[in-house]
Amino acid sequence: MCSGEGFSSNKALLFDGTNYTFWSIKMQTYLSALGYDIWKAIKNGYTTPSTPIIDVADKKLYRNNSKGKNAIMCRLVDSDLVRLMSYTSTK
Repeated sequence: MCSGEGFSSNKALLFDGTNYTFWSIKMQTYLSALGYDIWKAIKNGYTTPSTPIIDVADKKLYRNNSKGKNAIMCRLVDSDLVRLMSYTSTK
């Protein structure tokens, strides 16, 4: 049994190109735990508006997408991150 040393319940595993299925399940759980709206932004996708965001609801959608994108990108090794850097939506 694991002693718990070095274990963080609020940090997802780093994806190194192996065991994608397990990483994916853990990331879904991690992102859901960040909040329903963040998970919803990932599931539904997000389109960056062509005009400046002024509406409060649009700002919230933008913020949730950014939080989800940050959570995913921080859990990728550099070689995988390079492939995803240009994406604007978490979907």
